[in-house]
Amino acid sequence: MQNQNLLTREFSGGETPKSFNPVSLDVLPYCGAVCGIILLAYETNPLWSPTLIFSALLTVGFIGFIFARQKSALRSKINLIEKITAQKEELKFDNLIKDSSDITAIFRVDGVSLFLSPSIRNVLGYNHKVSVGTQSFDFIHPDDVETIKHSYQKAFEDPEYVFTHEFRYKHLNGTWRVLEGVGRQYCDENGKVIGILHNSHDITERKQVEKQLRNYTHKLEQSNRELQEFAYVASHDLQEPLRKVQAFGDRLEKKCAAQLTDEGRDYINRMRSAANRMQNLINDLLTFSRVSTKTQPFQPVDLKKIAEEVVSDLEIRIEQTVGRVEIGELPTLDADALQMRQLFQNLIGNALKFHRADENPVVRIFAETVSTNGASFVLNGEEMEIGGNEDFCRIIVEDNGIGFDEKYLDRIFTVFQRLHGRTEYEGSGIGLAVCRKIVERHGGQITAAGKPGVGATFFIDLPLAQEDMNIHETKC
Repeated sequence: MQNQNLLTREFSGGETPKSFNPVSLDVLPYCGAVCGIILLAYETNPLWSPTLIFSALLTVGFIGFIFARQKSALRSKINLIEKITAQKEELKFDNLIKDSSDITAIFRVDGVSLFLSPSIRNVLGYNHKVSVGTQSFDFIHPDDVETIKHSYQKAFEDPEYVFTHEFRYKHLNGTWRVLEGVGRQYCDENGKVIGILHNSHDITERKQVEKQLRNYTHKLEQSNRELQEFAYVASHDLQEPLRKVQAFGDRLEKKCAAQLTDEGRDYINRMRSAANRMQNLINDLLTFSRVSTKTQPFQPVDLKKIAEEVVSDLEIRIEQTVGRVEIGELPTLDADALQMRQLFQNLIGNALKFHRADENPVVRIFAETVSTNGASFVLNGEEMEIGGNEDFCRIIVEDNGIGFDEKYLDRIFTVFQRLHGRTEYEGSGIGLAVCRKIVERHGGQITAAGKPGVGATFFIDLPLAQEDMNIHETKC
């Protein structure tokens, strides 16, 4: 465009040569006609009077004059149209590079700027006209200068060489911006090497997000290591003294039962009950931690078969509650089979446990295919989305039990959060927290709906296929 033409004229030593205009050939037929009339008059001279010859030549000349005027006017209109079109294109190009987030520049091999697009003001704060002729290497971070210099020299020598770099450039306000640049040799229309054509884009925000993600990943890995250490301590160091408390409580009751008063036996029972609850809490915490630390690779799992096996394991509880579990169609998907078994066992077990006293429990399990838009998370105040347009299955587990008030929806999936007293229903309140963790490990989501005295329904969305079988594993 205009800037490029100016650069080309400046570095080629003058105006570019004008192209040959084929319209100038239109005058040849007219000249031929004039010569033909003159030759005809010469050959038929006896038949022509001087007045007739003069009239013919005058007529031909007048026609030629009109033809020349029309041709000149046509050429002027064509030139005007071409000029207006060129100006529109140049204006469009100038507006484009002015508002662009990319910086287009031409540098000499020694780093002196020959051309800078107006967009440099948007990105780095500098005026492109004032900055032309400055040494760009003075604004590049000292740790990045040598790499840029080497790439410029290599591109200047090799017309096929194209380089890509990330480098830091000083903003007008003194801060460092991270730019991603692509450059190569730049020549004029005669093939003379002018310098290096360089296009760069500001990626500072992207690098900041990448750094935050690395920090989050590091914290997650550290948290996972701490969880593994806790699991080891809970499974070894905490279990042993607890077993001693239980053992000595049993011995005290057996050997000293005669000497104990009713109050003393009550104390022993309370101590043993507390020790048993502590044992259950430790076991439940181990179960919760092993969702992430003791995992199996994802492989195709038949959920209907898993559900049937869980119902078989819960046969005694189903008989005790005079309940019924109905299993509908369930898909085969990529999952950890042991964790799918644990998921169904917790959900079905809860449905049987939290039943109404005046009605036998009925649990229905079935699935349907849904399409989701992917998962989302908030980073730096901005909502980020991943995945999307994948086939998910929605597993539905519904019961006719005691239900719950939906204002407590967030609490029911939290560790040790109970909506009912320990005397009403057994358990530590960790089962649904384990379910949530299993579902999230599989890249899914779990939620619930309920109404007190009517029942509860749990919705579990799981992907049918895992693109990377270990994508949700945390490597430490």
